[in-house]
Amino acid sequence: MLDFDEILVSVKNPQIRKYLEEAIKSYRIGNYRSAILAVWVATMFDLVKKFEILVEQRESIAIDKWKQLEPKIKNHQNWEQELIQAAKSAAMISRYEADTLESLSKTRNRYAHPSFDEVGILFDPTPEEVRYFIRTLYDIALSQ
Repeated sequence: MLDFDEILVSVKNPQIRKYLEEAIKSYRIGNYRSAILAVWVATMFDLVKKFEILVEQRESIAIDKWKQLEPKIKNHQNWEQELIQAAKSAAMISRYEADTLESLSKTRNRYAHPSFDEVGILFDPTPEEVRYFIRTLYDIALSQ
């Protein structure tokens, strides 16, 4: 398993690396919710940037999907799930990876918003959950 410092060095885009660095710093000081949010932002930004590259390369599926996505992203409409499905359609990620991203999106929502369990206790991510979250997002998107 890669160390977080090795992961950071391997991310070439400086904007994405900045978000990932924020996630790792948050993790290291115990701000686990912040870590989840920052790595999620890095991943979504990474997928957007990859779509832009495919559009520049005139990949027809990417162009079609991007025409639908770009206005939603610019207008801050709900677009993350659509981005995941578009990335799967454009063969940027596999069906399994898309399913994993959708599952992690639910986890992100649970920790980003006040969510309570059956007895009214606020969900708190554990260090292990956050490490898994960071590592999985890295494996699916950020490492490519």
